[in-house]
Amino acid sequence: MEKNSKAKVKAKAQTASTKSFYDPKVTLVTKEGLQKMFDELDNLRNCQLVEIAGKLKEAVAQGDLSENAEYADAKEQQQMVLLRITELEELIKRAEVIKKKSAKGDAERVTIGCSVTVCNMSRDKKNETYLIVGSLESNPFENKISNTSPLGRELIGKKKGDELSINVPAGEMTYRVVKVA
Repeated sequence: MEKNSKAKVKAKAQTASTKSFYDPKVTLVTKEGLQKMFDELDNLRNCQLVEIAGKLKEAVAQGDLSENAEYADAKEQQQMVLLRITELEELIKRAEVIKKKSAKGDAERVTIGCSVTVCNMSRDKKNETYLIVGSLESNPFENKISNTSPLGRELIGKKKGDELSINVPAGEMTYRVVKVA
């Protein structure tokens, strides 16, 4: 990771406002998620495009491009990489970094960027801990749920001891907030 991208992440770091939680024009990300986007962008620009340019140069050196599969493949790869670069640049431009609220009152309520432990009252009554993130970084296999998911949306603003219910295809699920961190 280069110094320039670290400075860009630091410059972009701002607390996500409640208004931006559901704003489709805003990309909510953690500081780590934003750094991953900068790293991917750097890799695409400085490694993959250079590699593809080499493939294109080799394919052009072979002569007739009309029946050159290597040339067609390299051009397709180039288009996909350029499309991803454009997508990342737009996401970064709209990024708002999620920060944990530090005020005592805010720290007791579920918000984007916090970890929340809930007890599934409808099933096995086991505790499950989730990190509330923006939709771009959600990953159920890592227990990262989006603020726009049914559970994430209902958890926002809740505090320890609160109960909530959500409708899922299997029926209604009830949860109790055990811990907010």
